[in-house]
Amino acid sequence: MAKTKWVSCICPVCNGSGLVQFGFYTQTSGQWSSCGGTEGCRSCGGTGIVWSSQIVDAKNGDAITTILVGGNE
Repeated sequence: MAKTKWVSCICPVCNGSGLVQFGFYTQTSGQWSSCGGTEGCRSCGGTGIVWSSQIVDAKNGDAITTILVGGNE
């Protein structure tokens, strides 16, 4: 029997700062560009925290698998 547990993690994209230096890159007509400045992290919504859904063994609490869910949209 397994159960689901929610775990907060530091965002791997912004390292918990909520900001991404030089912004995210986008592609338009085959060309890559960025805003060039600091931009709020889209992965965590600027909070610096993402949540993962962890499926754990109900008997001993060992993690079976962890699924990164995303920010706090």
